[in-house]
Amino acid sequence: YYRMRVPSDLVLLFVMGILFTAGHVLVEALYDPRYGRAGEFLEILSLGLFFGRYGISHQVYLAVGLPKNLAILNIVTLVSLYTIVPSLYFFGGVSLAIWGLALHPVTTLPFIYYFNAKLKLNNFRLEFLVLAAVPAGLLFGWALNLLWKWAIGQ
Repeated sequence: YYRMRVPSDLVLLFVMGILFTAGHVLVEALYDPRYGRAGEFLEILSLGLFFGRYGISHQVYLAVGLPKNLAILNIVTLVSLYTIVPSLYFFGGVSLAIWGLALHPVTTLPFIYYFNAKLKLNNFRLEFLVLAAVPAGLLFGWALNLLWKWAIGQ
């Protein structure tokens, strides 16, 4: 499990850091100014990559014959998505709804950790070690920001 999970966590967290700090640069480089807000949205949505790293757990539940766990996670995801995002849109518009889209999977984390504990899959030391990829990605994204500003002459 961790032989597959650690490399994918490192990649996802590193890319999350890059996109969080340099998503606007990517959009600015690829699209015309009409899409300027897409960069802001990409940066926010990149936070969802943090939760994507738990997708391997879903496959484990199926492999060991526990599709009920996956069903519970899907129900929690459905309920959180269809309550949090519309509520945030109502109270704060599109920008706040985008935050809800990115962060609503946090509601599944207690369930994932509980299910993983029952399967003896939790390794909090590795969970914290892979988080080092986030600041590395943030620094890389920051460097891309500087490089982009230098390239366009700002």
